[in-house]
Order: sequence, then C-alpha cells, then structure tokens
Amino acid sequence: MSRRGVLIAGVAGLVLAGLAVSPRALRKVDFFKIRRVEVRGARYLVPDTLVAALRLGPEASLFDRTAGLADRVFAIRGVAEARVTRRWPGTLVVTVREHQPVALAEHEGVLGLMDRRGWVLPFDPTRDPRRLPVADPDAAVALVLGRVMDAEPEVFTGIERAARVGKDILLSGGGHRYLLRSDATVRDIQALGAVVRDLAGRGRDFVELDARFTDRVFVRGMTL
Repeated sequence: MSRRGVLIAGVAGLVLAGLAVSPRALRKVDFFKIRRVEVRGARYLVPDTLVAALRLGPEASLFDRTAGLADRVFAIRGVAEARVTRRWPGTLVVTVREHQPVALAEHEGVLGLMDRRGWVLPFDPTRDPRRLPVADPDAAVALVLGRVMDAEPEVFTGIERAARVGKDILLSGGGHRYLLRSDATVRDIQALGAVVRDLAGRGRDFVELDARFTDRVFVRGMTL
C-alpha cells in the first residue's frame, strides 16, 4: 500500500474508533488539533483579523463546536455572513461575505469605506480598485447609492459626490447633478437612467435631472 493509502487508512481508523469514543476524548488527540486556518471570501478585511477573532487556544481541536467561532467572526464590523467548517485532519475553513461598500465617507477625520446601511467599515480603502463617490456618512444617502449601483451602474460610475439636501439626495459628477428622494425606488432610478441614455443618444447635455416626482424626470440646463 502507498504512503498516501496508509495515511487515509489511518485517518479512517481513527474516525471509526471515534464512534466509540466521546468528542471530549478526541479533543485531546494531537492529530485533530487545529494547525491551519484557511480564509475564503475576504476582499477588504485582512485575513489575520478574521483569524484573530476566532481566539483559538493552543489546545483548539476540530472537535470543538464551530457555531461559536462563526459568531465571533460575524461580530466583526463589515462581516455580513460567516461560516466556519472543518477540513480533516487539522484545518478550519472560515468563509465570509462582506458588506459591499458604496462610497467613501469620512469617519473620525479619515476617509473610510461606507456600506449601503451608512456604516463606515474597518476596511482598507486601497483594497477597493473601484472609483467610489465621496458621500456623507448617512443611511439615506447610502441606501440611494446602493440602489443606483444595482439598478443603473453606468450612472453610478459617473457619481463623484453624494449628499443629503433636506429630505432629498443630491448626486453629482462630471458636471451633472441628480436629485432623488431619500426613499427613491428602483423604478425612480431606472427612469432617471432612461433619461440619461435618451439625452446621450440625441447628443444633448444637461446640468440637472430632477427625479423626485412619480413617473416624471425634469431636465434642467439642457443643451439644444
């Protein structure tokens, strides 16, 4: 039998033997001690941060419960979902889904990445290659930006600044201004995008599009 076959047979034997042994006893077996942590899905968070959140002790074993470990990772600001699984004989796999940034926003005097909830996250802005707008750290602004990103990505890429003006949201960039309600729907945003494309197709420029009204978009400063 090959060396690999011997190893597999040995692992199988340990597992079968474990059927008659309590997990508490197996925790003490060095073969099942956690020797490696693999991080998947992290784009903005540094893997070392996720590993440190597990707070694994020197005696940590694959027979420890993983639910509590996932909760520790989920507690990190910026983590939307976390899952911890085992890969025998000694590896933990941490899989995360991070909240998606929609803008750069100032927090404690420093520009950070803001998600669509309006939270400024502990993400390194340099890890995002996209050109994101600078925005007020405001939940309504973030919500509208997130909807524009999903519904009209071409419009989103042209936005340089986003701010709340009274009850409304003002988006601007490239010499253009867009006015939307703070509760703008996907339909409102798609109507805005349709007007942008129509004007571009006719070779017309504009200063401002006002999409705060149901089923209407007002054009201001349009060139003839």
